Amino acid sequence: MPGTLPNKQFCQRVVPPGDYLIRAFSDRLTAVLIIHLLVAALLLGGCNQPLLLESNAPKHVVLLLYGDSRKPLVDGFVEGLGELGYAEGENIKFTFLNAQNDPSQLEPMIQSMLDKDMDVLVACGGLESDAAHAVLQHSDIPVVNAQNSSIVERGLVASRQHPGWNITGVDSLGAEISGKRVELIHDLLPDARRVLILYHDKIAPSRIGYDVAAQTAAKLGMTVVGRTVVTRPEIENAMSSLRPGEVDAMLLVPSAPVDNALEDIILPIAARLNLPIMGHARAQAKQGVFASYGASSRQNGKQAARLADKVLRGVPASSLPFETPKQFELIVNKSAAHTLNIKLPALAESQVNEFI
Repeated sequence: MPGTLPNKQFCQRVVPPGDYLIRAFSDRLTAVLIIHLLVAALLLGGCNQPLLLESNAPKHVVLLLYGDSRKPLVDGFVEGLGELGYAEGENIKFTFLNAQNDPSQLEPMIQSMLDKDMDVLVACGGLESDAAHAVLQHSDIPVVNAQNSSIVERGLVASRQHPGWNITGVDSLGAEISGKRVELIHDLLPDARRVLILYHDKIAPSRIGYDVAAQTAAKLGMTVVGRTVVTRPEIENAMSSLRPGEVDAMLLVPSAPVDNALEDIILPIAARLNLPIMGHARAQAKQGVFASYGASSRQNGKQAARLADKVLRGVPASSLPFETPKQFELIVNKSAAHTLNIKLPALAESQVNEFI
């Protein structure tokens, strides 16, 4: 009838079946988006909070150092773990063992920690890794080798991909790129013909670094003057016995005893002889050598921290292949260059990554 409202049931809109699917999908998508937004808010809100691991007890990380020359590496390692959410006293505890340049103390130091619930041992260099291998190769305690060189040749691992025991780490290739350092001496110091190397013939990276450098020097018409040294008195004697003009430059190859004698023995004598030194680590350029080429120890430490994080989360160290550095850098110390009255050729200067 005119003016009569239809029944209410007939006022309801008839929805085609396909529309139900669209609405259901839309509602579900909205719910998913809300969940993702909530998760993102929680993550952003907690980005400054300590990392929560499976166990509430702080993880115990023991760092083994041959001497103070490992400090840049240790700083990078601790900084790297901090960036990954570790906070000392909350979810991690550090123990630092420094042998103060006495290799005979390394193995006893590891043994002293065997009943201290180590979650991971960080061997900060080659000598430290050798000690860890002697004590822990048949142990369940994982080892992260923060920096090393010639790891297969020194008998530390079977291969980079398959170490053969519970260890992983960073192979800095410090010895293997000694030839490149000789090439850089040739480019930066075109008049250099005789290059001094102090090396430890019982330390594989030191011996290999010397051999590689000597081979490259011969190809470039240069000569390597080698001196084998072990102790600090031997290092001092080798440097003190140099006559002015006997060598034109000095190359440092990886050797903890030599590295630890750099600041108080080698650099003062080199300064008196007006002898430029090419180092193998950025820290050495900061100490005063003319130039250095290699991977940054600090960055190696941060790279090792990422491996340690995986181990602390339960990944077996033996399943993690050794890594190599992401980049190498040529650093020139401007003050040392000025003191030595060195003006870099334009082509050589273009190779420098950083002047400090």
